[in-house]
Amino acid sequence: MTWLSSFKKAIALNNGCVLLTVIETKGSTPCSVGDKIVYSNKQLTFGSIGGGNLEFQALTLAQDLLDKDSNSTHLEKYPLGATLGQCCGGYVKVMFESFLNNSSKLKKKNSWLETVSNLIEKQQDFVVATIIDNQTDKRNSGKKFVYTANQDSSPSIDSGLTSKISAGAYNLLSTNDSPTIVQYQSTSESLIEVCYEKVNNTELQSVAIFGAGHISRALMPI
Repeated sequence: MTWLSSFKKAIALNNGCVLLTVIETKGSTPCSVGDKIVYSNKQLTFGSIGGGNLEFQALTLAQDLLDKDSNSTHLEKYPLGATLGQCCGGYVKVMFESFLNNSSKLKKKNSWLETVSNLIEKQQDFVVATIIDNQTDKRNSGKKFVYTANQDSSPSIDSGLTSKISAGAYNLLSTNDSPTIVQYQSTSESLIEVCYEKVNNTELQSVAIFGAGHISRALMPI
């Protein structure tokens, strides 16, 4: 099972769910950028972000989001040593996305979920851009858009912001940079945070590593 199949199952059953994604790590951490959890129906249905107090606190927040009346997309930063009392001394930034009342939109053929499913099936590289909740401009909060080298689902928002988001996605597609969070100024002069996630299907290789804890995993790219 993958995060995608678990997420799609929750949507198909009309179960409210929360998608947790590790967006940024620094220092010693028990997880990696891109790790995901699908939380639905008061239980973890897929994935892990390293266990321990980090995951306990994250799942507690996920349940709180399920108990609310509206969807939410926001970021949480977790200092592992100072705040959570874990032996790891780094920090983890997690994006929380709750899906409570828009399952009908996600079931449509042109939804971001369907687009991502098709791209993964075709083993294509792509970038997902997600607009983080903004108290001064709630119209676009939580919107997600998918970009590949030859197509995009450009956001139907103000043209200036559209071009900035698209440029950021294409830049990420053409480099080896990690997922990132960028701030843009909209035409209404409010600051909009956009989270970019990059999926490299064409570069994936199977590697078997034995006896590697999270410190060894951090050294693997070297």
